[in-house]
Amino acid sequence: MLTDSMISIFSIGSAVSVPLYYCGIKLHDFVGGADLEQAESLGTISAVLFCLLAVQTGLSGLPPLNRLLRLYRNACLLIAAVLHYMHDLVHPVLINLSAQVNISVKKHIKPLLVALVLLILPLCFSIWLVKTTPISTWLIAVTAFSIELIVKVVSTLMLYMLFAADARIDHKPWPHLDDWVFYVQATGHTIEFICGCVMFVNGAYVLIFESGSALRAFMMSMHAYVNIYKSAKEGLKTLYNRQTVNTRIAKLTQASPDILMDHTDDVCSICYQEFSNEFGDVRITNCEHLFHSTCLRKWLYIQDACPMCHQNIFKESKTE
Repeated sequence: MLTDSMISIFSIGSAVSVPLYYCGIKLHDFVGGADLEQAESLGTISAVLFCLLAVQTGLSGLPPLNRLLRLYRNACLLIAAVLHYMHDLVHPVLINLSAQVNISVKKHIKPLLVALVLLILPLCFSIWLVKTTPISTWLIAVTAFSIELIVKVVSTLMLYMLFAADARIDHKPWPHLDDWVFYVQATGHTIEFICGCVMFVNGAYVLIFESGSALRAFMMSMHAYVNIYKSAKEGLKTLYNRQTVNTRIAKLTQASPDILMDHTDDVCSICYQEFSNEFGDVRITNCEHLFHSTCLRKWLYIQDACPMCHQNIFKESKTE
């Protein structure tokens, strides 16, 4: 068979990289992507992943029938990884298109079609596998990987719809749009984190009870660091920053109706919208400047200086 030696495995990996290289370029052109280098790297990444899976599972040393089954399973994992990479190409395109009002709607169709394929394909494949395949560590890995992709695509489509509606529907600004975006992203990242933990536990079981190897242990360590530890650290940091900003804004004095009446001709210097309850509540900083609380929240993620006078917005900032 073609996979009975390491040389043949690396040869197949090289052969796999060629069509996937052109597949990445064609997908980039089809959806109108901006990063061509990322699309071109699909072939290289696929070849490396194929070889790693083959070495990790001991493909060349298996009997012919077992080798064929393992090759099929590795191919399923490789296809799932390729679909993840395709999502990474489509996601920025959809997010950019959602906010561009002057672009023809026809340009939205192709990336949306790709996103729908990336949603339907893993969903149908996972359902078919669960119904036809007895439970195993491989089935758990493929299913978790597919669920993670489905969640990513759903999050992308929801963000696309939010930004597109905000840019195209004739309405007053949504003061809670940032909150909705945060909830969508937080929910998606949480489910992805859970899937990552499931795959880690599943991999640990394989390492201990099925086929332990130094390469598998190394790959699991990388997975634990990148997809679990770093994701958890970044998520907790985001939550902490958001909670800190909300707490600090809550300490600022809320402008009363009388104060707002005195500033009817003024606008928020961040969003250039009038001070009205329709745009959210208004807060008064320690330097006596008025801003919408939602605008102030965005600003405080960048710096503590007042946009008007550049003084510290919070008194405690001087002693921090």
